[in-house]
Amino acid sequence: MLDTSAYSAFLRGNPEIKLSLQQADEIFLNPIILGKLLAGFIMGKSEKKNRTILQEFLSSPRVKVTDIDDETSERYAVIINYLHIKGTPNKRHSNTYQRFMDSCYCHAARVKGSNH
Repeated sequence: MLDTSAYSAFLRGNPEIKLSLQQADEIFLNPIILGKLLAGFIMGKSEKKNRTILQEFLSSPRVKVTDIDDETSERYAVIINYLHIKGTPNKRHSNTYQRFMDSCYCHAARVKGSNH
């Protein structure tokens, strides 16, 4: 699952990210990641250019936009509740949150791939 940081690093020419993406059979994004990218474009100085670059990236047959289904939403709700109980999400919780989001995205990709 490609997140906004990895996409930005790819565009900046990060060799590790570039190599990973070149070697990947499929690259997954979800609507939230796209929304974050688009919001950044709107707030930036090169919205049109950035949208064009993103559309070119999305047009690759290897790039797939996954759905977010009910189970993914349930998993998200559980982790947000957990973080709320522990205190407002902060840097200490960021690794837990990232692991959760990765599992959600992997679940979404599996569901999308199974045509359910």
